[in-house]
Amino acid sequence: MIEEDWNAEMGDETLLPSLEKVSLFERPNDLSSGFSPSVSSFGTDEFLNRQCQPMSSFGRGRNFEAKGFQERNIGDASMQYRGSKGFRGGFGQGFPGRNAAEGSSTHTKNKGFKGFHGDFGQCENGQRNMSQSGILDSTGKGTFTDGAGPKVTYVPPPPPDDEQAIFARYETGMNFDKYDENIVEVSGLDPPAALMSFAEANISHTLAVNIAKAGYSKPTPVQKYSIPIVLAGRDLMACAQTGSGKTAAFLVPIVAQMMRDGVTASSFKQQQEPECIITGPTRELVNQIFLEARKFVYGTCIRPVVVYGGTQIGHSIHQVMQGCNILCATPGRLLDIIGRGKISLRNVKYLVLDEADRMLDMGFGSEMKKLISFPDMPQKDKRQTLMFSATFPEEVQRLAGEFLKTDFLFVVVGHVGGACSDVQQNILQVSQYLKRDKLMEILHSIGNERTMVFVDTKKKADFIACFLCQENIPATSIHGDREQREREIALQDFRSGKCPVLVATSVAARGLDIESVQHVINFDLPSTIEEYVHRIGRTGRCGNTGKAVCFFDNDSDGHLAQSLIKVLSDAQQEVPLWLTEVAFEFERGRLSVNVQKNTFLWSKVSVGFQGPLLHVAPTDLSHFMPVVTEKEMFSSLIWMFVLLCSSVADENSIRDADIFPSSAEIKRGSSLKQFCILGKHHMPHRNASHIIWKLNDELIAPENYNIVNETVSSITIPNFTYRTAYLKCFMKYLDKEQLLVHKEVKSGFPPDTPGNISCIYYFDDNLTCTWNSGRKTSFTRNYTLYRKLATNPNTIVSSCQSKTESCSFLYPDTPYSSAFCFQVKAENVLGEALSKCVPIAMGKIEKFDPPEILLVKTISGIKQLLTVTWKMPEKIVPSKDLTCQVQYRNLYSNSTKYVTVPLNSAEKTGSCNLTGLWDSTEYSVAVRCISNESIFWSEWSGEKSGSTKEKAPSEKVDLWRVIESSHSPGSRSVHLMWKPLNSFPPSGRILGYKIQYFPENKTALKMINNSTDKKITLLLNEEAYIVSVTAYNSAGNSPEAILRIPSTDEKTAQITGTARTLPSNEEVVVEWAVSKPEATEYVVEWFEDLEMDPFSRSWQYVSNSTNWKTNKKNFKPFVCYNISVYPLYGNKVAAPYTVQTYVQQKKPSEGPVAETGIPGKNEVTIQWNEISKDKRNGFITNYTIFYKPEDGKELNETVNSNDRKYRLKSLQANTQYTVYIMASNEAGGTTGEPKTFKTLKLDKEDVILIAVLVGISVFCLLGLWVTCILKKHVFKKVCWPDIPNPAESIAVEWPLAASMNNSLLKKLASEAKTVDFEDISVLEHCFPEENHVSECTDINAEDMISGDKKILHKQENDVAKCFLPSMPYVITDQFTRSQMKSTLTLVKEIQPMEMLANDLCGSQQNSIKNEENDDEVLKVEDFNEKTLFNPYLKNSVKTREFLISESLPEHSMDECKSQSSVLPPFQQNVAGQPYITLDMFEPATAQ
Repeated sequence: MIEEDWNAEMGDETLLPSLEKVSLFERPNDLSSGFSPSVSSFGTDEFLNRQCQPMSSFGRGRNFEAKGFQERNIGDASMQYRGSKGFRGGFGQGFPGRNAAEGSSTHTKNKGFKGFHGDFGQCENGQRNMSQSGILDSTGKGTFTDGAGPKVTYVPPPPPDDEQAIFARYETGMNFDKYDENIVEVSGLDPPAALMSFAEANISHTLAVNIAKAGYSKPTPVQKYSIPIVLAGRDLMACAQTGSGKTAAFLVPIVAQMMRDGVTASSFKQQQEPECIITGPTRELVNQIFLEARKFVYGTCIRPVVVYGGTQIGHSIHQVMQGCNILCATPGRLLDIIGRGKISLRNVKYLVLDEADRMLDMGFGSEMKKLISFPDMPQKDKRQTLMFSATFPEEVQRLAGEFLKTDFLFVVVGHVGGACSDVQQNILQVSQYLKRDKLMEILHSIGNERTMVFVDTKKKADFIACFLCQENIPATSIHGDREQREREIALQDFRSGKCPVLVATSVAARGLDIESVQHVINFDLPSTIEEYVHRIGRTGRCGNTGKAVCFFDNDSDGHLAQSLIKVLSDAQQEVPLWLTEVAFEFERGRLSVNVQKNTFLWSKVSVGFQGPLLHVAPTDLSHFMPVVTEKEMFSSLIWMFVLLCSSVADENSIRDADIFPSSAEIKRGSSLKQFCILGKHHMPHRNASHIIWKLNDELIAPENYNIVNETVSSITIPNFTYRTAYLKCFMKYLDKEQLLVHKEVKSGFPPDTPGNISCIYYFDDNLTCTWNSGRKTSFTRNYTLYRKLATNPNTIVSSCQSKTESCSFLYPDTPYSSAFCFQVKAENVLGEALSKCVPIAMGKIEKFDPPEILLVKTISGIKQLLTVTWKMPEKIVPSKDLTCQVQYRNLYSNSTKYVTVPLNSAEKTGSCNLTGLWDSTEYSVAVRCISNESIFWSEWSGEKSGSTKEKAPSEKVDLWRVIESSHSPGSRSVHLMWKPLNSFPPSGRILGYKIQYFPENKTALKMINNSTDKKITLLLNEEAYIVSVTAYNSAGNSPEAILRIPSTDEKTAQITGTARTLPSNEEVVVEWAVSKPEATEYVVEWFEDLEMDPFSRSWQYVSNSTNWKTNKKNFKPFVCYNISVYPLYGNKVAAPYTVQTYVQQKKPSEGPVAETGIPGKNEVTIQWNEISKDKRNGFITNYTIFYKPEDGKELNETVNSNDRKYRLKSLQANTQYTVYIMASNEAGGTTGEPKTFKTLKLDKEDVILIAVLVGISVFCLLGLWVTCILKKHVFKKVCWPDIPNPAESIAVEWPLAASMNNSLLKKLASEAKTVDFEDISVLEHCFPEENHVSECTDINAEDMISGDKKILHKQENDVAKCFLPSMPYVITDQFTRSQMKSTLTLVKEIQPMEMLANDLCGSQQNSIKNEENDDEVLKVEDFNEKTLFNPYLKNSVKTREFLISESLPEHSMDECKSQSSVLPPFQQNVAGQPYITLDMFEPATAQ
């Protein structure tokens, strides 16, 4: 546990010879003994030098220093032991050891174990035996008791002092704001109100700036409540989650109070008086607190110091003596330095116990009580005590009452002892022998993420680290046995990521704040739940998330099951069902064990009585009392009386066994021989042959046994090197082991002869001598100091006894004489040693108290001089010549000067003049004195300060202005700022500043203001003004600093052509060029781009140069600055040239959010807003648009930084896309929130095109429809041309009866109803026979056409006869008639129509002529004998015959013939019946 750090802190133990027969103590089945003794060449030097590197074989080294494993539950009912610290030493090249077999010294290389060294178990009830541990003596003076051990020479490197390193930090996590959700309870009377921001704490500006630089933007809950409590002067006990800001919760208010009250640290003092002492249980924790304190005191006079064990004591003293206001220390080193007289506690105002539960428990409780018990430590009502931890068990809360005032306040954030909810806890059920495999599985799965692995022993920590390196997993280890240098290297390798796995004991469980620890693995669970909470608190800090994995072994960790369930539940983590079952089984088993233990006790009593109680069975214990009768009770009392008498008569007769000899202390390296003697009641069934021996629960090999007789067995262990071990004697009978007796055995050394005796004599007060006791002996040593006469050393004048390395003779036993010698005797249980008697002259060792400075003042009329006067102490050896030394230095220089002043002891005061000093300078003065015979100076007196006379300031102030634009007519604001020039030596304390201003052309209107501040705002009108500022002190005024303010309508020239910034690693360089050579002076002004306060601007004058350099520390990283260059010529200021710059860039804090708008079919317009300036962290160089179709490949487009809109083209239609935008600067890019959109199936143009086409189509159809209505006869003629109806022909007059009786004529007559008779022409006289026409004259044409006229069937033949010669044709179209006139011809006869032609010709001859119009009548001679059909009708009927003119060419006639077809005979009343017409007629040629 944490005590290991305490042991290691006080110094290394002496290296011891190795034990040859290591086989007696091997435990091959135990993980803690994983280092096999057979390994011949494994050492730590190479291991440490090769940490984090995969190891294929063991190297050779000097000392592995694995102190061994801790055992639990060692001991029986009579004593409790806390485990074994032994097995110290290493696998590697050793030192000369002792050969146990031969008993002689050897000088061979010991390549095995170096020795099984010490501390197996600790004293009763687990308390530390301080006198045997060699740490502190019983008087509590903090000195070493024995054994110096190897001298510690390690000096830690100084921490970096540059601002960037001091304020190094890591970012808070995403859950940081969730801290405010925690419930805070404050117990106690009248607690002050919590603060909501650091500004409400009313702290100084410097501290507020440091808090901001340290990264604290707002207080956490524990800070909100703790800071006002500490500022109110109340004692505090605060419990908050790990990583919640407890360190700042006590440092911020302490620093604020110290800055308010002032500090007095000085390197002149020989005894420092810190105002604040902060203690912690581990070295790493106090060093971490020290580094945090440096942040808050940066730029102040407060000096923090850290001291801890494992480092050179001289280095720690040197750090303290340079001046100490805040002391961060581990308890051991703190008490050591106090014991050496280097620190006084009388000025302590604040006592802070970090990890207070550990500081008050068995580990450090006694040391803390010693600390507050020192005489010069202010009582608890005179100091402020603060306790902070993540866990506060109830017993610790009770102990805290001894340290805190009665009105202290208790602040609890969340649950007392609760784990952080940001840590994901996972409890795995892993047996002891499967832990390594499970560890490898987890580490392989998490890769190189930073991981801490906690184990329960130091040896196992080194073993696991080595094992991981062999498995190619870079790892290192940290525990209390490693040297401080090695521990710091291990932590540095872990922090840097060189070794991503750190194997640690609980020394690293508390307080360590390591960035980016993602995982904590509890390879072995700790013994307490509080330690578990601290372990997993190494991850999930400051709002970051982390994971904790714990290996739970049912056999060894069952006692933690119930506590783990509570921790998991409070942190809102899932509780495994099996863990609940284990907790239930453990509680049930514990009750069963208690019942069995009670049964065993009663059984022992009954065996002793040998009486009636023997019939009581263990299962009847619950009914024991009702079973016992009065007679049985009386018998029991008789047997008890007999038992007591027997014990008086023969005590040994009833004892089980005894170990002889009774002495338990032997010389280390000698042989241990012990005897186990059996009691008589074991005989005769069991004897000495049944005895077995165990050392620290390890079975001793039988070859070391010796059976003396039936009741006595002895054991011999050669070369016994344990510091403390437990030897046990068991009776083994019927394969059962029964503990008979056990004994604690210690080994050590006899005392060395004391040396280096030195004494200091305080006149009429005391005589104190100190000495060096030599090596540690492991036993308590007593010292006796003898003061003898130098002339007769056998005569003892006086003596004193002590358990420490110093002793004092007190007044009046301190006569002044020069004839004494001093001798020291040291003794312990193994022997004694006596030093020589060393003569020491009293006058040579005289030392007296420091003088007291009365005053430091100036002399009127004399400059550069101070007079110092001091008072001598009263207790000084009279009649002695003295020398005093005056030390002085100014506050601006580190150099110190001395002035020596001789005095006589009879003089009560002394004085001297300090000359050649600086004007107006404060000097610090201290005085010390010494007797001319002595070698000891007194301590330096307390410092006193004085200042030389002032002189008027010799340099003018550095003046600048910021002119705001006029908000109202007639006025404007001019902000003046100035800073005094750093004159050296300074001119004195500036009392104030005089500001004068007047219109440039109106000197009489001068106005004057006075200010003690370095800024002022003037309200001026539009005119040009002259402004001057003068600094003054008690001696006079400085020269005027003059500045001209231009008028509002004045046009300032732009003479600066270009300017640029060139940030380098350490500096920022600004270069510019001007157009006017007369401008030789410039003002460079810079301020944050988002800063609105004009007084926050910085400036600097530059002369005769066009470049300017300044340190990067003057600029904040990741912040945009405006840098302006103002040329000065004459008394005018030209127009500035402004550039923007970042001294350091990082990728933007957030990315732009994409807005897609309304997407199209193949494109979309992406828009985004500009990132706010405070989130850019650099100049945005470009934007990259990433877009990805669903289940497609991601594409990107890069656009200029000035663009805020971009159109993505060539996208897929009807597809969902994901788009996000990355803003990039020089340091990297940050993406914004992704958005999704889906392209359309049709875009606007497609819709318009479709609409236009549909519209055009509808318009065309509509136009066609209208046209069809308006021009239907035209369309009919084109598409369905009119065909002349032969029935309606008026070429001849048809007989009415014949036309009506003929079926063909009936139909023609019905179709001709619509024909206008005005347009009808009749072809007459188809044939020459007139009788044919006359025969048909009685048939009226009008009656023939009329549909109402019925023709009798008997008349059909007559009509047919009338039409046989010829047939009239009705010509309805004028064009047709004209064509007929010109083209009428006689055609040849076509055979299939022969019968019809004859009928028509016969009928035509009998028709009448009734044509009344002027149309030409065809003559009969124009026709051939037979009339056939015209080819014009070829498209009007399905079956037609073409009539071919004789006059046509032969091929035409043949072609027409080939296309002709036979017309079927006429059928009456058949729909669609074809009819024959003659469209054109051509006169026939004569045959």
